[in-house]
Amino acid sequence: MNIKTRFAPSPTGYIHLGNARTAIISALACRHNSAKEQGSFMLRIEDTDKERSENKFIEAVCEDFNSLGLKWQEGERMGGEFAPYRQSQRLDIYQKYFDELLCLGYAYRCFCTQDDLLKMRREQKLSGMPPRYDGRCCRLDQEVIEQRVQDKQPFVLRFNTKFNHSPDAEIIFNDLVKGKQRFPRHEIGDFIIRKEDGMPTFFFSNAVDDSLMQVSHVLRGDDHLTNTPRQIMILEALQLPLPQYAHLATVMGEDGTPLSKRNGSRSIRELISEGWLPLAIVNYLSRLGHYYADDKLMSLEELGAGFDFSNLGKSATKFDWSLLSHWQRQALMAMDEESLWQWMSQAIGNKVAEKDKLQFAGSVSANILLPQEAVKYTQMIYQQDIDFTAAQLEILQNVEDGFFAEALTTYQQGGKFVDIIKNIQKRFGCKGKQLYQPLRIILTGENHGPEMAQLLELIPKELVVKRLQRWIR
Repeated sequence: MNIKTRFAPSPTGYIHLGNARTAIISALACRHNSAKEQGSFMLRIEDTDKERSENKFIEAVCEDFNSLGLKWQEGERMGGEFAPYRQSQRLDIYQKYFDELLCLGYAYRCFCTQDDLLKMRREQKLSGMPPRYDGRCCRLDQEVIEQRVQDKQPFVLRFNTKFNHSPDAEIIFNDLVKGKQRFPRHEIGDFIIRKEDGMPTFFFSNAVDDSLMQVSHVLRGDDHLTNTPRQIMILEALQLPLPQYAHLATVMGEDGTPLSKRNGSRSIRELISEGWLPLAIVNYLSRLGHYYADDKLMSLEELGAGFDFSNLGKSATKFDWSLLSHWQRQALMAMDEESLWQWMSQAIGNKVAEKDKLQFAGSVSANILLPQEAVKYTQMIYQQDIDFTAAQLEILQNVEDGFFAEALTTYQQGGKFVDIIKNIQKRFGCKGKQLYQPLRIILTGENHGPEMAQLLELIPKELVVKRLQRWIR
């Protein structure tokens, strides 16, 4: 079977970590299959929320996908045999199926106002009943319905969950993550499939498009699990093919609630603008709820080859910034000096000599996660005067006489850092922290940092001499 998955965002905001993870895993499911047969990943736009949908967010999701390296074979910008791929352009298609459900008896017009619904819920609550629509408009006489329509009384369309089924009927399906799922039909109230303004609800358009566009596997967050029986009822009533469903375990924020903008989720474009590498983001989100035996940094092709539905976890997982930082570190280590400089150059500007740019990038990359963090190393290298802390002064004052003089002599004779270390150790017998720390402090003003052998080559010679001479005694 050719696997076809989709990502179907609502263009009401920028793509955040949570839904980016769903998109990435959906894309990987296709890449795994593509090694054997032709898989396909589709980008569909669910823009039926007229008030909140904006074209700029459609453009943004395409740009963010391109930034992450996610390629889609069908849908927005790409076209395909099932176009159009924006739901706002598919209203005639939905109307055809609304009419069919009305004709079959699976749908009916509901004229209840918000006050009617509020009163109904209050009465159900007082009676100890679960709050769900009681189906009163389903029992209206046809003459009453026709008169209300003629009078242009507002209505929605509701799906009749009890029609043509016994009271104890169940919706049963196998979820590829959570296993067999059962939902009694009588516990599902008659839900709205078309709003007063004629726009379809998520339940309806999402289900119909998945089937018509031949999506084979729907991967989405498990907060949609209870939507699935409703969508199955719609497709079965219309005798349309069902996709397979895989509901991904919830990603939790630091406060133990589902990850959202409120508790730490960030937009993909915001992260990339700060310098988080797309490969790091992809490697982390691919593993967020999916097990990979190989813990090395992998390309999208390698991640796709290793994807398996059986490796998707059932339990909620927590978003961990330290793990994203780990993959950022791995991605930085895999970059060459030219790429590293391009990554950090905007933050650095003209603070590094032209001839030193690539060496600088390679020297400091192991000590930073984001480009802005590299700025302090330009100050370390080029600043004229260094201010020491009290603790640093104590370390410098405790070195033996001649320590820095030996370093200066070796350096002026053309010695590298390794030669300076060798000569000081030979003369004074010191080693370890007593040997390295005073030299790092006097030359950089810091107790820790990039490899001193590389930094020493970047510091202008006159500054090396000036810094060492300051403490010769």
